[in-house]
Amino acid sequence: MDQLVTINEKPNLADLTPKKNSLEFKDVSYEESNLKNFTSELDGELGSLGVSVATLTDVEVLLAQLVEDMDTAVYKGEEIYCFRGFHRKLRVYWRLLNHTMNELNKEYERVDEIKDGLFTKVVKASKENQ
Repeated sequence: MDQLVTINEKPNLADLTPKKNSLEFKDVSYEESNLKNFTSELDGELGSLGVSVATLTDVEVLLAQLVEDMDTAVYKGEEIYCFRGFHRKLRVYWRLLNHTMNELNKEYERVDEIKDGLFTKVVKASKENQ
């Protein structure tokens, strides 16, 4: 049958090198992961901000065109005939502007939170490195 053979070996301590604590390794990868998440969120939120800014630019152009149309109607004395159309456009533009501004404020607050988180992580990391 099989016999268990014991060998008396003494470990060679000279070949051993100190290892990083596994918790330290997890902390570093956790911080890197956290920074990656922050930058990914920041990228997404900045994209949303860009869309809101583009929408506001479009509203600005549409309002400028409406003002020109209203000025033309006043010049021709036809403002009374154009009132309903102008009123409808103004109502739609106002709602679009209001909605976009609310979204823009939310996006700005989220970007500000991400910035604070990034700042805290970077400052914490720089203090640990010193």
